[in-house]
Amino acid sequence: MKEKLDDPYKGWGYLINIEDSEGETHQIGICSDKISYNNSFYTADISVSEKITDIYNKLNYPEIDPLS
Repeated sequence: MKEKLDDPYKGWGYLINIEDSEGETHQIGICSDKISYNNSFYTADISVSEKITDIYNKLNYPEIDPLS
């Protein structure tokens, strides 16, 4: 991470929810050079977003519309 941001960022390219073994949910959002973790916002090298995109595309995971 490069620096922590004071202002929240909206419009994530990827939003990942992870539930740990104790049932607590952790949320990671990624968009370009911005990353959020449990409502804390940071800037990062753009290569982080590119690597996540590459991994996601290799998974060939079907997207699910959360509103349907």
